Amino acid sequence: MTRDVSRNYIQLPEFKKMTNNLKKTLKYERNKLMIHILYFAGLRSQELVELTPRMHIYDEKVLTITGKGDKDRDVIIPIGLNDYIQDYQKKELVKLDQPFFNRTVDSQSSLISITTKAIRKLLKVHNLPNPHFFRHSFAVNTIKRTRNIKFLQDQLGHSNIQTTMVYLKFISYEEETKAMDEFYESSEMS
Repeated sequence: MTRDVSRNYIQLPEFKKMTNNLKKTLKYERNKLMIHILYFAGLRSQELVELTPRMHIYDEKVLTITGKGDKDRDVIIPIGLNDYIQDYQKKELVKLDQPFFNRTVDSQSSLISITTKAIRKLLKVHNLPNPHFFRHSFAVNTIKRTRNIKFLQDQLGHSNIQTTMVYLKFISYEEETKAMDEFYESSEMS
């Protein structure tokens, strides 16, 4: 599958094809969940590696993440992903303070390597640069749907809004005019 390299993010239909093409291996569910969290929650690889069940507040659909600079943030996740994480924890018998994705490695650098190795294979097949690409895809897809730069800033954990504002360039003029037309039509003024 070739990808338009001029684009800086993965759209949902392409992501669905990508995950449907995952080979059903021994670690299929783990690998699928990892890329779903990267794509639908916008976590950094390091944050994914450190994710434990204690960080997941099921009732509120929230992951409490410690990001860069040891700053905590609450990442709101879709209900389907929330259920998927909860089911995975139960199925794999992950204890509250154990990392979700690799519980046998002591060294943090080895843990990152093993966790992202599975993702890198998928990235190579689809001509994607690195796991951080999923974070960019999350950001672009979120800003296109919500148009809420403050929400995106909070989700990504950016301390400076200017860092987040780079994603506004992905909203096209056509998308903005369509949104305005839909807004007017929904007002029952037309």
